[in-house]
Amino acid sequence: MLLQDLVQDISFHSPLGKSDHAVLKIDCKLHSFTDICAGEMNYGKGDYENLRKSLDNIDWIQSLGSCNDDVDRMWEFLKNTQLSRIEQYIPVVSNFSEWKKSLMEMSS
Repeated sequence: MLLQDLVQDISFHSPLGKSDHAVLKIDCKLHSFTDICAGEMNYGKGDYENLRKSLDNIDWIQSLGSCNDDVDRMWEFLKNTQLSRIEQYIPVVSNFSEWKKSLMEMSS
């Protein structure tokens, strides 16, 4: 999902209290990670220690610095890096039990 598809509306409101900062109301079209990947990832069997180590080994200052202060590019880099590492260290749920169940139903 692209950022422009995510943000549906932005409205400006008056500051809270005596602040000189405007309040932004941003309406977003969101799906939870569990909605997108429902039943696909086996978080209980994830290798979180190596996931953490792999993220610690990234030179974040250099990597984000190469985005030329473009927040959208920084966000894309951060998101894509984390998602690729999650795919690497969190296994996919095996559908063996569903497959076995369907075979049992067919043989009945």
